[in-house]
Amino acid sequence: LGTEVDSDTPHLNGAFTILNEPNLAVKYQGKDSKKFISNVKFSADGTTLAVCSENVVYLYNTDDWASKVKKNSFDVVALNRNRAGTVLVTGDQFGHIRVYKYPCLPSANLSHQYHGHSGRISHVEFTMDDQYVMTSGQDDRCLFQWRVEMEVHEPTPPEFEYHATSDDEMEDTTMPPEQLEMDWIYGYRSHDSRNNLKYTKQGKIVYPVAKVVVVFDAKGWSQKHFKQHQDEVLCLAVHPTLDVVASGEGGKYPAIHVWQVQALHVLSTLRGTHKRGVVELAAVLELSLSDGSVQWSVEMHWKGHIHALAIHPLKDKAITGGDDATLRLWDLHRHRCVLKFTLETASRAVAYSPEGAYVAVGLGGNPRKNRHKKDGTVLIYEEKVVDGAVQLGYLID
Repeated sequence: LGTEVDSDTPHLNGAFTILNEPNLAVKYQGKDSKKFISNVKFSADGTTLAVCSENVVYLYNTDDWASKVKKNSFDVVALNRNRAGTVLVTGDQFGHIRVYKYPCLPSANLSHQYHGHSGRISHVEFTMDDQYVMTSGQDDRCLFQWRVEMEVHEPTPPEFEYHATSDDEMEDTTMPPEQLEMDWIYGYRSHDSRNNLKYTKQGKIVYPVAKVVVVFDAKGWSQKHFKQHQDEVLCLAVHPTLDVVASGEGGKYPAIHVWQVQALHVLSTLRGTHKRGVVELAAVLELSLSDGSVQWSVEMHWKGHIHALAIHPLKDKAITGGDDATLRLWDLHRHRCVLKFTLETASRAVAYSPEGAYVAVGLGGNPRKNRHKKDGTVLIYEEKVVDGAVQLGYLID
C-alpha cells in the first residue's frame, strides 16, 4: 500500500496485507517501512514473501509472518525470473533493464543492460512461454515488449584440466546466453507534449515513446525503433521531403538527432546550445548537416516557454507561440522578428496551411493556473501584406 503523492491515508504508506483467497478476509497485516510498497513476490515454494519498498527488500517467513530479513536492493525496483529458473530480469528507477543468469548471488555477476524507458520501471514480467519480457514504465506510461533471443557460442576447450572437489563452491558469474531485443512498444507520449505525430513519405507514422522514436507501418503492422537518445524524447519534426526526421530530448544538456527514416542512421547531432530539454522542433527547407554547428540564435519570447513553432511551406519565415500570449513572425533570411501579434492567452500549437496563406493557432495556458475562457480554442488567421507590412487577419474562432 501507499503512494508517492500526498494522500488522505499517509499512515498506510509501507503497509502490506495478506488475504485469504476464498473470502478475501484479512489474514495478516504488517508495516515495516515508511515508504510506499512498489512490488511484492512469493518464492516458488511459497515459504517466503519479498516486499520491495524504495531501495529495501523485506523477506518474510510465510509460516508465522514474524521472521523477516531486511536487504538493500539499491536501485532495483522490479524483477522477475523466467519459469525455467535460468534467467533473472531486473528494472531500476533510472529505466535500465538488466538480464542475469540465475542464480546470481555473487555481486560480480555479469549482465546484459538495455535502455528504452525514461524513468522508473514499475513491473517486469515474463510471458507464459518465456519467449517475451514485458516491462512497464511508471513515468513514461508505456509498455515495452522484449523478445528473448539465445546467443549461440562455439564451445571452447579449457586451457587446463581442473578437477573439482566436494569443498569447492561452483559459482557461475558468466554472461547469460539469453538477450533481449526490443520487439514492440505500446503507448504514445501525449500527456505532456504535442505536435509529435508525423507521417513519412511511405505513409508510416512516426511518434515518440520514452527514450525511443517509433516508426510504425500500419499496413504491415510492424515497428522500427530509433534508439540513439539518452533521455526522454519530447518533440520531433519531419523534413519537407518526408524522409528525414529531427527529434529532440530532455535532460540537462539535450541533443537533437537528425536521422534517416528508412535506415535509422544518424545524419547529424546538434549539441551544446539548448539546456533543460528541447520542447519543439520544425524542419526548414534548406538544412546543412555537415558539422551540426548552429548558424544563428536569437532570443524569442520574453517570458515563459516556447511551445509552438511552424515553418512557412514556401517562404523563409517561421511563426512561434508560447506562454507570453503572443505570436511572433520571424524572417529566417534576415534573422529578425517582423511581426508581434498579441493573443488573449497562451498558445500551445501553430500550423501553416499547405499553401502558407493561413495560420491555425491552438490556445491553452498552464492547467495548474487559472484557466482562460479561450483555452481549448482554435483560431484561424489569414496572413496579409498591407503597405509592405505583414499582418494577420482574423478569420474564424
